[in-house]
Amino acid sequence: MDGFNEFRRLHCSAEWHIEKHCPNPAASIYNIAFRVAKDSGRFSVSYPSLATYFHASERTIRRAVHGLREIGFFKLLSHDRGQSCTYHPIHHRDWLSQNPGQCLEKIETPEYWEKDLLGQALFAVCDGRVKFFYANVLKGMRNTGLSDLEIVARMKEFRQIDKPPAGQPWTRGFVGRFMAFLKAGRN
Repeated sequence: MDGFNEFRRLHCSAEWHIEKHCPNPAASIYNIAFRVAKDSGRFSVSYPSLATYFHASERTIRRAVHGLREIGFFKLLSHDRGQSCTYHPIHHRDWLSQNPGQCLEKIETPEYWEKDLLGQALFAVCDGRVKFFYANVLKGMRNTGLSDLEIVARMKEFRQIDKPPAGQPWTRGFVGRFMAFLKAGRN
């Protein structure tokens, strides 16, 4: 069933918040901070060193670090004039307790997909935008005589050639068009 392993639920992360609210290279600085602060819990920021490392201006680095502090992923521990600032990088799980309701909802799949990997795989092939793979629809696909892996392979082919009616979103009538494609391929 290796063909189904590409489906994963999306969960909120520090990177999601950072990408949404901070300028680049904040996410990279955040990851470096955790490597450096692994044992001590402390990350001393040298703007000139980070600017050289990232081939960026000190102003860009300062904005990224300040963005991390503003959204709560860096806690300022010390700031002495003429010295590097020292921060404590905050894990997402700890940040979450201080910022309830701020996280991205994970993409939920229908309950009946829990044991039906075909629905999960088709959902993934459609980039999570088609959710109409109900139990009866999956049964109809299987009634074509194709294996689950063949159905997924055909979906990948179909996504490359499908053209919805002009002026309509591609998801409208998608399952019906795909079923017709499956049935036509049997002949």
